[in-house]
Amino acid sequence: MNTKWKGNAGILGVFSIIAVIFIQVGLKNNQKRTINDINRIHAEETFNQEEKEYIVYFWQETCFSCKEIEQTVLEYSDKCPLYIVDMENDKNKDAWYDWEQHHKEYDQVIGEAKSEKNNK
Repeated sequence: MNTKWKGNAGILGVFSIIAVIFIQVGLKNNQKRTINDINRIHAEETFNQEEKEYIVYFWQETCFSCKEIEQTVLEYSDKCPLYIVDMENDKNKDAWYDWEQHHKEYDQVIGEAKSEKNNK
């Protein structure tokens, strides 16, 4: 048996493993970050984080506004520590605030906007 071949096979194996690692790291770095990549906490932990300054974002997957600002939230997560409180998690139900009911009770019309089409 050729001992030279055994050494080359070992070197080839090491290079193959290194190549696979680089490919996996490259693929991971090219993946687009999402809101699901941000650390989750429960609402009761809002004021108990170790950092002196951080942002806690109360988020809900079914919230239209949450989806609209997702990219902005991700940009903030690059600048400072940011935590997500998932409002659909049962442990966060006590922190729920009913914004729909809030709007019904407190929103007031203070003027009326008319388009030019309606004025003619």
